Amino acid sequence: MLVNPTSECGDRYKDAQAASAALGLDPARVKAASDSDLESAFETMVRLGVGALMVSIDPFLLAKPETLIVLAARYAIPSIYPRRGTAAGGLMSYEADASTRVARLAIISAAFSRAPSRSICLSAATKFNFVINLKTARVLGLEHPADSACPADEVIE
Repeated sequence: MLVNPTSECGDRYKDAQAASAALGLDPARVKAASDSDLESAFETMVRLGVGALMVSIDPFLLAKPETLIVLAARYAIPSIYPRRGTAAGGLMSYEADASTRVARLAIISAAFSRAPSRSICLSAATKFNFVINLKTARVLGLEHPADSACPADEVIE
């Protein structure tokens, strides 16, 4: 998992550890807080022998999709991104559905205009989109079977 150690955006590494443990895996935590850290982060991943990369949700990392996609391709590391980056050449993305996110933001905004903030109930996203780029998968030598246990909401050919 690629994380920004200076971020206050809620490092999800502990969540990744718990989910990985259920699968018998031990995820590595690789840190990058600046542009100059990114190349060495991927070199570290190769040295550690990581099989795949999950990019954490962080403003710095979210602002670098092209850089991350290029580095993932250069080092042949299958990667999943927290925002839709697959159309630009990334392998996969998994994020809250944009239409429901906008609708929720509108509801929350309207509620804040009418009520004290302490009485507002915020809820987690309930709909997510999984996108996979088959061209990138083929370049990495990966297959995504049509009857996959993890069907994509969108497949980019």
